Amino acid sequence: MSIITRYKGTIKFMSFEGGFYGIVTDNNLKFLPTNLTEKYRQNGAIVEFSGDEIKDIKTSQQWGIPFEINDI
Repeated sequence: MSIITRYKGTIKFMSFEGGFYGIVTDNNLKFLPTNLTEKYRQNGAIVEFSGDEIKDIKTSQQWGIPFEINDI
């Protein structure tokens, strides 16, 4: 049985590296979602979400933990 961790955080628009959206959790974890839909691309929006860290990947943003959202 796997444990699903839910996070609560704030969507942040970062204007560097061409601009992208990240999520900063209440305990200051930084996630770089790879599949954040247009609906949730709202700077300052507060969301609850779960998903999986993506290991062994390099991103051009070099910000946060690459993350695939399963539920938001």
